[in-house]
Order: sequence, then C-alpha cells, then structure tokens
Amino acid sequence: MDFGASAALAPGEAAPGAFDLVVETAGAPGTAASSCLLARRGGRVVLTGMFAEGATGIDPVHLSVSQLELRSVFGASSAAWADAVRAFATGLLDPAPLVTHEFPLERFAEALALVGGDDPTVGKVLLRP
Repeated sequence: MDFGASAALAPGEAAPGAFDLVVETAGAPGTAASSCLLARRGGRVVLTGMFAEGATGIDPVHLSVSQLELRSVFGASSAAWADAVRAFATGLLDPAPLVTHEFPLERFAEALALVGGDDPTVGKVLLRP
C-alpha cells in the first residue's frame, strides 16, 4: 500500500472505534468529527485537510471519554516543515502520487475552482510558475 498504510477505506466502509491512527485529509464539513469516531479509545487523529466555514465540530465529550490524541499539521512547528522538506528532498517521502491535477500559474482560477468542488477524484492540485 502506498505511503506505508496497511489499508485505505472509503467513507462508510470503516468500522467506528477500530483504528489506532486516523489521518483526515479531505477537509470536508463533517470529516473532522467522523475521523474522531473512527479512532479506538486512546487512538490518534491527525487533521491535515483545510476546513472551510460550515465544518461541523468535534464532540468534546467523545474526545475526552475516548482519550483521543488530536493533532493538526498547521499547528506544527517550523522545524516540522523543515523536516518534511528534507524528507521530500531525500526521497524518503514522495508526494507525487497525491497530485491529481497540474496547472500553470495563469490558470489559478481554474485550479481553485477544482479544489473547491465536490469531485472525489481531485487530490492535490499543483500550480507551476
């Protein structure tokens, strides 16, 4: 499986409370809350999606009772970003499989519309200068 995962499941295929680690990448309105429901008691949830206004919140009672560890990549220190860039540069991590679309900078508006749409086949959109 790519990126070291042992399995990848679509929404609705996953059993609540069954996972040690849940990595949320979509940023869709309900995915932060539903990601917390998928983690086992004492599990870890990492939020990497960019949430927009209208996203539903995480239930603080569930968070506390389930003793979940919750992380967000945008709360990371600047050193963490440097580590990520080093991992890309050395080939330890290859982000290329995440990129589903590529546009020149002049097509920024088109790229932005694609990212903001509801197409489930859209992953990361790369803009090139």
